[in-house]
Amino acid sequence: MKLNQVTIRGAKQNKSVYLYLPAKNKLKAVVWIFHGTGGNALSMTSNIETKQFIDLMMTKNYGLVAITSEESQDQKDYDNNGEIQWSYGFDSTLVDFANIRAIRDSLIGRNLIDRATTHLSYGWSAGGAFAEFATNVLNWRAAIGHTVSGSTTLSLNSKKPFLLNIGENDNHPGVGPAGNADARMNIKNYQSRGVCAFLIESKKAPL
Repeated sequence: MKLNQVTIRGAKQNKSVYLYLPAKNKLKAVVWIFHGTGGNALSMTSNIETKQFIDLMMTKNYGLVAITSEESQDQKDYDNNGEIQWSYGFDSTLVDFANIRAIRDSLIGRNLIDRATTHLSYGWSAGGAFAEFATNVLNWRAAIGHTVSGSTTLSLNSKKPFLLNIGENDNHPGVGPAGNADARMNIKNYQSRGVCAFLIESKKAPL
């Protein structure tokens, strides 16, 4: 159960990509994995919870691509929001979206995936927030976010399926009681418009 580290040219520079792709005739979809604030692709592929998910997806013939945000790779806060994160927004030319397209196109060019291949996004914390944006901006199939409240704007407008997982006792400022309340409301917003959306509230652990 192993991902290969490969170097692929992004929009502006080479990117270290952690990759697993089954044979194209068996490939169900590609899951893109996005790390949290200050993290990187390696941290997401070695973290025990994420690695269990990655291994499970491998057994089910899903491809996996883990990449590092431009800010994390360069250790520079390019958008001046005070954090080393992803480039959030609806502008498809933002650097992290451009990096994803470049990497996707490289995989197509190598005949590892097709232009019609289904893509899904999966992320933790800041990466979970980015996953919701990525699925909508890049017109992917669905998004999964962990320990994040989600976007109110997207919850009121998006038609993309979204699964959100929060921790009931999380005390991080963005996903504590207030953030969890926002998550519940955002999922209700999706559901009230008939969009496929689910909320999982994890109990305190260890039990």
